[in-house]
Amino acid sequence: MRKKKILLGIIILCLIAIVLFIVRPPGEFLTKIEIQEKLAKSMYHQKAKDIQDVLVLDKKHVFVPFISMDNTYGGTFWIWTYKGWELASVETKLAPKIWKLDEKRSNKHFIVWNINPKDAVEKLELRLLKKRNYHITDGVHYYTPAIHMLFEQKIEENSYGAIRFPDEWVTVMDNDQKQMPKKPLGLFQPFYSTGLYIGWTSYDSNGENVFPESSVNGHGYYFRGPSLDHLMIVDEYELESY
Repeated sequence: MRKKKILLGIIILCLIAIVLFIVRPPGEFLTKIEIQEKLAKSMYHQKAKDIQDVLVLDKKHVFVPFISMDNTYGGTFWIWTYKGWELASVETKLAPKIWKLDEKRSNKHFIVWNINPKDAVEKLELRLLKKRNYHITDGVHYYTPAIHMLFEQKIEENSYGAIRFPDEWVTVMDNDQKQMPKKPLGLFQPFYSTGLYIGWTSYDSNGENVFPESSVNGHGYYFRGPSLDHLMIVDEYELESY
């Protein structure tokens, strides 16, 4: 009987130790050398020429912009797991994208980028957009006003950056989500999408719209954790419909 109690106590202590290990707080982030070593061992199989910076977005998510051996400007994305800091994904080129640290909470969504200096981009214009809409279903008239909210981000000393969704965007997105119908509006409208999306345009030092050719059409490698969402480039003429 005594042996059984001792064995049970050992099992309980082991389970407590395992739980404490899994839920332990995030440790210190990796050094630049460790980052390069993990990159080389990953599917990407290439050391970074330069680790530009380490941007801590929250306790368990880190964005690391880098310059590759091919002189492309990309980004690596890291998450804290029970194993420690792990590489979540790699982008060899990084025009603006969304990293959703928590899918359901828009205040935990970040826009990240690393623009190649060859593109001579001085400013990004990020927009929360929704086209106006009018339709009649079952004799009921539905009208949705357009949404056009602008956020300007200058590209100055650093080619890279990460910003949390502006508070105004979060408010609009959360309210828009609440207004979605609880059931389909009709046979030919079975989906619950609100129609909101985020677009961007880029400008040079003269205020001219420029296409960031060296910062698009890269390769993405996804390993684990939240994936990155693509953002649409919005042509200036399209903005007239908002």
